[in-house]
Parts: sequence; structure tokens; C-alpha cells
Amino acid sequence: MWIGRCVLRTISQSVRPFRRDVFASSVRFSSSADMEHLKDNPQYSKYADKIRKMQQSNPEEFQSRIAQLDEQKKKEREEAKQRLEEMHKEMLEKQAQQTKPKSLGEVMKLELLQEKTKEEIIEIWKEYHKNKDCIFGVIPKDEYHEIYARSCEFKTFIYPLPREQGYEFFVQQFDGHDCHFTPLIEYQTHKENAPANLTLTHYTDLMEEKGIVLMHGYPDTKCLSVHESQLLALQLKLYYGLQSGLKFNLVRVFNNSPDNFRAMDVIKEFENYKKDALEKKQRDIGTPL
Repeated sequence: MWIGRCVLRTISQSVRPFRRDVFASSVRFSSSADMEHLKDNPQYSKYADKIRKMQQSNPEEFQSRIAQLDEQKKKEREEAKQRLEEMHKEMLEKQAQQTKPKSLGEVMKLELLQEKTKEEIIEIWKEYHKNKDCIFGVIPKDEYHEIYARSCEFKTFIYPLPREQGYEFFVQQFDGHDCHFTPLIEYQTHKENAPANLTLTHYTDLMEEKGIVLMHGYPDTKCLSVHESQLLALQLKLYYGLQSGLKFNLVRVFNNSPDNFRAMDVIKEFENYKKDALEKKQRDIGTPL
């Protein structure tokens, strides 16, 4: 999935004819830098004389041994990197198992909810989440049908969150009825292994009978506040919901024609939303703009 662009520059180097005198001098030149690395070895002083003699008497052999050491170090670094990646993957798998969204039946007793009216269920859902560091909501059936259908077609999009200086982008990724939000920089670094800062879970158990979908999400509050989580959930509705209008075209462009996508368009839409929300609030309380 395209998230950002990077430009790769390839520099070709010309191959010069082999000359022993040039090779020997270049060995002496490059080995001076290698010597600094050798001197870091605590055993260097013990073999310093032998190393200098070999460097002077047989520079080709000296350089060959240096190259072998470099290759060994490179191999060790690659093995260490692989071990770290495996450890990181195991950590994420354990984290995913621990934070795997529950079914609605595990959250509350379904048989009791089925006896309630839609309005009563909404109040129960509100009461259940009161005083918790989470966001929650109740989505009408038609609205969720639209969101889900569009999420099946376009699982990924990005949203801005305001920061002290500018904006930080978050990547949205749908997985069935779950929607994950990850900082763009984390996604670029770890790709599909990037941990989500927020997962919105949509429970469809009551959708057909009661006409509603229950939603909640618990942010990683070390990285994302409840208010910031609300802004992400709100933007999801603005772009994927029934009232999205032309904004959904940005989702299409992002997924189908990424070269034509401009992040500033998403920021502009967010600024427009803030302006409209402020004007509405001022109208509601009767104060002049």
C-alpha cells in the first residue's frame, strides 16, 4: 500500500584497469582507517608489531584479512538485526493477543440487551463506558452499511491530527469490523508490524434486530489522548459515512491514483470542519462571530 514516496538514486562507478602499484597504495590508504577499528580491539597491543609488519610487507594479504573481518562483522550485524526483528514480531503478536477485541457477548450479556429497546441499549452503552479512558458511539444501521461497504473497497486512508507545530498524520487500516489507527512515521518504519495506537471495534450483533451498531475504542494513552481519538473517529465518519459527499473522492484518489493525492487537501478539509464546528457552536450559544 502506498503511503509516501522515496526517491532512489543509483550512482554507477567506472571500472579502471588493474594496476598493482595503484592497488598497493590504495590498500595502505584505506587500511589506515581500518587500523583505527583494529586499535579498538583490547587485544590490539599484543599483536601490534605483527600487524604493522604484515601491512608493510604484504598489503594484499593484510587487506584480505581486513575484508574477512569486515565481512564477519557485517554478518554478525545482520544476525543481530534479524534477532531483533524476530523479538519485535513476537512482542507484537503477544500484544495483539492481549488486546484482541472481544465479542459483544464478552463485553455484556447479549440476552439482556435483546430484551431492551434501542433507546435503552444506547443508555446502557453510555453508562458502561462512563469514566473510562475510551471513546464509544452508536451508529445507525444504514450509516454503518455505507462505512463498511466503503471500507471493504478502500481499507486505508490517512488523517491529520493537530500538533504544536503543524499536523501529524495517522494511517487508518480496516480489518473486517475493526479499524486501526497508527502514526504514519510508525507505519513507514514497521509497515504491517506497526502497533496501533487506537483500534475501533464495531459490534454488529444487534444491527439487524435493533438497527444499531455499537462501537468503542481504547487508545494507547501514552501516545494518543481520548480527545485525539475522537477526532480520528470523527474524520473516519466524515470520509466514509453517508454525508461524506465529495470528500470520499480523496479516499479514491489516495488508493487508486496516489501520485495525484495531496496531503494538504486532507488538512484543508480538517480546517474547514473546525471552522464549521466553531461557527455552529457560536450560533447555538447565541454569541456573535
